[in-house]
Parts: sequence; C-alpha cells; structure tokens
Amino acid sequence: MKENKVVTSVPQGYRSSGRDDMLEFMPEIYKTVLEIGCGEGEFSKNLNQFVEYWGVEPDADAIALGRDKNSRANFLEGLFPNIEKELPDRYFDVIVCNDIIEHVENTDELFKYFRKKLKKDGCLVASIPNIRHISHLKEMLVFKDWEYKDSGILDRTHLRFFTQKSILTLLERNHFEIIRIKGINSIYGDKEKSISWIKSILKYSIPIFIFGQDIQYMQFGLQARIKEEC
Repeated sequence: MKENKVVTSVPQGYRSSGRDDMLEFMPEIYKTVLEIGCGEGEFSKNLNQFVEYWGVEPDADAIALGRDKNSRANFLEGLFPNIEKELPDRYFDVIVCNDIIEHVENTDELFKYFRKKLKKDGCLVASIPNIRHISHLKEMLVFKDWEYKDSGILDRTHLRFFTQKSILTLLERNHFEIIRIKGINSIYGDKEKSISWIKSILKYSIPIFIFGQDIQYMQFGLQARIKEEC
C-alpha cells in the first residue's frame, strides 16, 4: 500500500494555532480525544482538564513544545499511518483533524483508520479548506494563475483540494454521515465591526451572487459519525 506523505517543512507559527473556531463542532460530551496533526497541541487548551488527549504530529520541534505546554497529554511523533498501531482501537470519542485531510495522499486509507480508532458512537471533527474560496477564484479566473504559497488555500503542502460537495462525497464514500457542516472564516469577518462588514458586503456581493454563498468561506467545519451499518 502506498504510504501517505506529509511535507513537514513549514513557516514559523504554522503549527501553533489554537483553532477555537472549531469548538462549536465538538460534541457536548466526550472523554477521549485524538488530534491528528496536532502541532504544538494548542487545540488541547480548549478542552477541559479531565479529557484524555492524544496528539499525533510529524514535526519533532512542535511535539517537544507540546510536551512542555501539556505534560498530561499523550503525544506521538510521526505520520499517522506509521504510528497508528501505537493508538488503541475503538477508543476515541472524537478524532480532530484541523486542516489536515488535504495534506494526505490517500484519504480513503485515512478514513479507514478513523473507523478503526473511533468508538461506535464516536465522531470526526474536521476543518477542510475550500478551493472555491473567492481569493482562489479571483486568482484563477481573473489572473489565470494557480500559484502555490506558504499557507492558505494553495498551501504548497496540500495534496488534495475540496469543495463542500466533494467533502460530502468523501465522507459518503468512506461510510460517514454528516451531523453538521458549516462554512467558517468568512470574508465578511466579524459583523460587530460594522463599517468593515458593510464594506465587505459591497465589495463581494456581486461575485457571491454569481458563484454562490460558499465562496465566502475559507474552510468548512464539520462533525460526522460512522454510519450505523458499518
């Protein structure tokens, strides 16, 4: 079987995001959490102290920082497919993948491991970049370009690209059903900042009307579970 590959040379600060925007997709009750591509483990700070947290990360420096920050966590260094035998089967209430799935070459194999590691009533919580984001459409359709960058939609380490529709197809093909999916990190930003919000409405209303509401979102956040028949 072809081994999944993840490029680990990344800009400074790339692996230190707390991603509190993903908390709304977490289930109400959970005791065991596995985060794949956990970086420095910043997301674990959002969880209460009684949660058993496991983090998998290929970057040795990020793992070292994570262990310094959270001595109670179980950090494993390496690529997930290579170290999955070190993780207990049917054990986790939640598997978290914050902007990770797009870095994986064989996504179907990844989902096979999700099904193996999740409890029967466990769930997947994931953030996946949206290739139909307006910034990419502008670059591709107006400037006729597709230039990879250090971060963002066209992050040079991305191996897969997704729309909301293809995310749903990926989940369906791998025997998961959506509990919730929602666009996150909108170009409109914080509505409380009324002036900038109004300016964004005026600036983006026409392309959103033409191409659809989904182009405003940088990512889609989701919660999904294994289908009962599996």
